[in-house]
Amino acid sequence: MICLQILEKRQWRVVGASLSAGATLAIACVVTAAGCSRSPTNVVTGRVTYRSQPVAGGRIYFNVRDGASVQSAAITADGTYIVKGLAPGTARVAVVGPTPVLPPSDGDVLAAQEPSNKALITIPRRYRTVETSGIEVHVEPGSITHDIVLD
Repeated sequence: MICLQILEKRQWRVVGASLSAGATLAIACVVTAAGCSRSPTNVVTGRVTYRSQPVAGGRIYFNVRDGASVQSAAITADGTYIVKGLAPGTARVAVVGPTPVLPPSDGDVLAAQEPSNKALITIPRRYRTVETSGIEVHVEPGSITHDIVLD
């Protein structure tokens, strides 16, 4: 009977059997493939504010290790976000604010039914790309909270 014991740090040991080189290689390949198939489960949550007001809507983008892991999430009406599946490391962050709703060109009744744009906050363009925003977050294994404060 062949048993595999899991040791610390994902090391495996075959117990109670002697295996041929081919069988050992086959087990090593299965174990390696199983260990590498997991996607990162790191989660970053927080709130995006601009001039002390929540950014209501838009998207936030996290770029870890120059594109090795890129994820985005919607920013909710209260400015909060949840980004899942990031690889650990330093992430450069971009924030794209909400898009204003433009009334139809003919105006009248339809324009009156459109939501108001008065609550929308226009954030500076520099925050729209990871190259110019200047925002970095250290993504750690597990879950972290990081509020994004734009000025």
